[in-house]
Amino acid sequence: MTGNYKHIRFEEIEGFTVCRSNHGGAVLGRVEWMARWKEYEFVPEENTAYTVECLRDLADFVGKMNRKKANASSKTDIATLKKADWNKVEDEVVEKIRLLKAACLHLESNPLNDKIAEDIFLPALALLGDFCTRITLESDEKGKRTP
Repeated sequence: MTGNYKHIRFEEIEGFTVCRSNHGGAVLGRVEWMARWKEYEFVPEENTAYTVECLRDLADFVGKMNRKKANASSKTDIATLKKADWNKVEDEVVEKIRLLKAACLHLESNPLNDKIAEDIFLPALALLGDFCTRITLESDEKGKRTP
């Protein structure tokens, strides 16, 4: 995604969104997807400073990228879901649950591990639990479980 503002501009360069000054073209930073926060973030270059106007423009551009990502990810339909490699998805989910279980069983209780559990493990389990409660299986006449 690209964009032009009064003092800064955003360009796509080799798969990255780079922010440049309109006054000399210096690279000021880049916009990156941050999986942990599930949003785009601006990552400034060292020794850069920004006016309030530039900060507003940065916030506007990054906000547009986040809205575009949210809109794109919410447009899944049944046809797309049917094309998914469900065996691979199932294998990956089961493996991640096994790894999570193994990590939980081997970690000792201390402030760092408690923080890891609170920030990483519990949110992941909450999402999985929420998903599981939304999907209920019922038995049909032949005893098969169906959604």
